[in-house]
Amino acid sequence: MRPGKPEGSSRRSVILKSMCRIPTIGPVKAEQLVGQFGEEFLASMLADNVHEFINLMDRDGNFVFSDKQAKRMERAMANIEFGLGEGGYQPTEFIKRYLPDHTFDLLIVDEGHEYKNAGTAQGQAMGVLAAKARKTLLLTGTLMGGYADDLFYLLFRILSRRMIEDGYRPNERGSLAPAAMAFMREHGVLKDIYTEKDSRSHKTARGKAVSVRSVKAPGFGPKGILRYVLPFTVFLKLKDIGGNVLPPYDEEFVEVDMADEQAAAYARLAATLTAELRQALARRDTTLLAACRTFPLAGRIAHRSWNLTV
Repeated sequence: MRPGKPEGSSRRSVILKSMCRIPTIGPVKAEQLVGQFGEEFLASMLADNVHEFINLMDRDGNFVFSDKQAKRMERAMANIEFGLGEGGYQPTEFIKRYLPDHTFDLLIVDEGHEYKNAGTAQGQAMGVLAAKARKTLLLTGTLMGGYADDLFYLLFRILSRRMIEDGYRPNERGSLAPAAMAFMREHGVLKDIYTEKDSRSHKTARGKAVSVRSVKAPGFGPKGILRYVLPFTVFLKLKDIGGNVLPPYDEEFVEVDMADEQAAAYARLAATLTAELRQALARRDTTLLAACRTFPLAGRIAHRSWNLTV
């Protein structure tokens, strides 16, 4: 437990005080959340997985926090390492403060790609544990999503010495964003988009205003693969493990009929979408032919409802 924790504090008061430390949540909102979800549920969520708290949904399946709120909360959570639910130490904070480097011989990280994001508390916690272990083993089936910066923060957390040797280090303010951009320019693909507009602000002559912005594109260069991936990576298939390590596994497909209410709603949606699509195609508008999209924001993947207004 954290030293100096006030004695006699009730569980409810600790939870309320913890939530009020999170941006966008005040005393009134905290009371509403406790009344809506209960102390036990919120305490376990805040202590174990703060990002589940950010993605809280009500009974109707709607997010409790807006996208703007979630983005602010996500940024703040990256700097809050202690356990919010009970007011004690998060295990990684205790390890960071009191245990020397190389305390542990081996750290095994399952689903390693989930810890590659820049400002997430989980990613920083993994980096703390990797610094305290002699060896780190990451297990993943999807190492990167096609972009070079998918690997930057993951590599910096597990191959810190090599990355720093290559010049990728935090700036004076402790930010890794410039280093990530430099890594992207050297090993990835960046597109510079120039926009030229007629400027009418000149009093005596016309001029052209040129702006430029850089956007990332898919790709990871062979130099980065040879430097950071191949020397430290083993590619395996399940059949390569051998030794009857895995139990027998069979897949069966069981078809379950929809309930009458669900089938009716499905039919209405299909009819509406078909009608809208036909009207759009009649106007040579092909935008509705794209697959249903998912919108990632601050760690959230939300399947938004269709906007059928054309």
